[in-house]
Amino acid sequence: MARCRMINKALISRDCFLQLSCATQLLYFHLCLNADDDGFVDNVITLIRQLPVGSEDLKTLIEKGYVLILDDYLYVITHWRQHNRIDKNHYVPTTYIDYLKKIFIDDTKAYTLSGKGINLFDYQFKRGFIAGLPSSDITTIEDNLKKN
Repeated sequence: MARCRMINKALISRDCFLQLSCATQLLYFHLCLNADDDGFVDNVITLIRQLPVGSEDLKTLIEKGYVLILDDYLYVITHWRQHNRIDKNHYVPTTYIDYLKKIFIDDTKAYTLSGKGINLFDYQFKRGFIAGLPSSDITTIEDNLKKN
């Protein structure tokens, strides 16, 4: 996992983000800092206990679409691809491959669970970021990439 993380200034400068409470914004920044190279965060409860934030701040991030909940203790940063571009030489695949297969990248490079867009696992596999695992549908990803 990379030690450096980027934050897209355009995203966090929008009124919808700036209107979030300071505690909610702080939690978002710490989630981004603690995410793996695919944007997954599995230590949210620890962060909430360590920071001057509460579970209501996490709920706000989910409601506003900044974070997707995948499981009781697993979350993913919705705009991860807008924030970070990790070089293949430094990339460490997530340990949550099954969840990677459930996430899609929409036209704005945001993660979604809607099934619309490009499957994240296939996208990573096609680009050579994930090796040794079968793609769920390589033909579909090639077609989607040609359209974009």
